Amino acid sequence: MRLASKVLASLLLSAPLVALPAVHAADAAVGAVGVTPASGGATVAAAVTTSVGYWVAGSQVTAADAFGDANGVTMPPFSQSLAPIVGIAAYEPTGLGYWTVAANGGVFTFGDAPFAGSAGALRLAAPIVGMAATRSGQGYWLLGRDGGVFTFGDAPFFGSGVGEDPGSPAVGIARTGFHTSPGYLIAYADGSVWSHAAGSVTRVAAPIRGLAAPVVGIAATPSEMGWYLAARDGGVFTFGDARFAGSMGGVRLGGPVVGIAARYDGGYYLVGADEGIFTFGGAPFLGTFEGSAHAGFGPAVGIAATPDPTAPLA
Repeated sequence: MRLASKVLASLLLSAPLVALPAVHAADAAVGAVGVTPASGGATVAAAVTTSVGYWVAGSQVTAADAFGDANGVTMPPFSQSLAPIVGIAAYEPTGLGYWTVAANGGVFTFGDAPFAGSAGALRLAAPIVGMAATRSGQGYWLLGRDGGVFTFGDAPFFGSGVGEDPGSPAVGIARTGFHTSPGYLIAYADGSVWSHAAGSVTRVAAPIRGLAAPVVGIAATPSEMGWYLAARDGGVFTFGDARFAGSMGGVRLGGPVVGIAARYDGGYYLVGADEGIFTFGGAPFLGTFEGSAHAGFGPAVGIAATPDPTAPLA
């Protein structure tokens, strides 16, 4: 689906029965104001924070496409990945870096994102499906499809999700509890979400009833007191203090939705496998390579937004 004009999404999503309240709405416009895109990657241009941009990861290359002020990280020549890239996370202290992760556990760093280790040399029980970074940017979690969690740097380990949701694969991990009990959320394809914090592992969202398509990603709100789930058909589900600002549910898409990223101001992005970008809640559209010749990039697999330049990091 091309984004040359605004698309009106009018699907009313039914609220799932969960521990935290879900808020849904309809008739939300998707922003689409075109600008000239450019690409981003590995050397820091200047020590400044960013706030209006995003990176899109592709399955076949280690570096991501960059749009808006995500271009503060300049890109080396694309490097092909031996295993498919499956996730991306932004480096929050400056916004001038990011990590990508491959299905075999390999981690690739760009800009000022530090390397804290990888699972690339480990024999994994299941492929890696995603990653999340700590608020300090000095560590990160990797998530396996079976719910296994691997920690690096200052990322604490509060248990794995293996066996939490039998029959439903893990699809995403997000940081949570900055103001309460720091930890991480693990999301599953059926919509269930489990919270892992010190001394506590709790299911905070039950499987979503009547889910039309599997969940493919999770993004935490800036307060880490809520989260968004994105489904393969473009549906968006909100929990805690996450505000629903629209979805692509019920709209014919050029490719399935593969990821979601939250902005610091309450907006969010969805990305399709064809690299189509869908914006909600004031999140600006800053470009896409959708529909263009982009040899070797592969299907898009995830999106990361540049961070809030005023957010505390610890």
